[in-house]
Amino acid sequence: MTTYYKEVPTLEMRVAAAPLVVTGTVGRPVATTVEHYDGEAFVRTTYEVMVTDVLKGSGVPGTILVEVTGGEAGRYATPQAAPLREGVSLALVLGARSGQEAYVPYFGSAYPLEDDGTILLGPEAPATLASERLRIEGQRIRLDDLRGLVGRVTAARAAAAEAAASAGSGEADRRPPPVTEMPLGVEGGGQPGAPETLDRER
Repeated sequence: MTTYYKEVPTLEMRVAAAPLVVTGTVGRPVATTVEHYDGEAFVRTTYEVMVTDVLKGSGVPGTILVEVTGGEAGRYATPQAAPLREGVSLALVLGARSGQEAYVPYFGSAYPLEDDGTILLGPEAPATLASERLRIEGQRIRLDDLRGLVGRVTAARAAAAEAAASAGSGEADRRPPPVTEMPLGVEGGGQPGAPETLDRER
């Protein structure tokens, strides 16, 4: 399912929408491809990432593939914004690219992770990434902050799903009969089959 935003999504929104949140060490680049859009060529590079911790997701292998825009392929070159470089440790909020094995950083969510557990978010973090469940002061958070955010978001979603399921089961007996004839609209003059008529015909 594609999610659309009218503004830059907070880190909380990204964590909620992304299927995978991990930390890992970037390995070697394994593939480059060239895509053309509006007459321009864009290089995409796929890296191996050795997963060191899974904060969100299940069945995650020890090594995953992560694809980013940027790199060199033949006569084409594209600047790479995401900090994927061999040997770098990162915190990654990842989405799945349709039809591909590789993941992609969700809204560019690939953040350098220091040895002491500090995640470097960048100078715009307080204005763009902070939310009610995650206060950000300066340009960084701790890995434990991200882990806690994942836990809170996951718990909130589970509670909402449980509430929706409970409400749905209570409404089951009051649901209207299904429409068995598709209306044609005002111009065609068609009308859906009336439930009481359908009942009599049975």
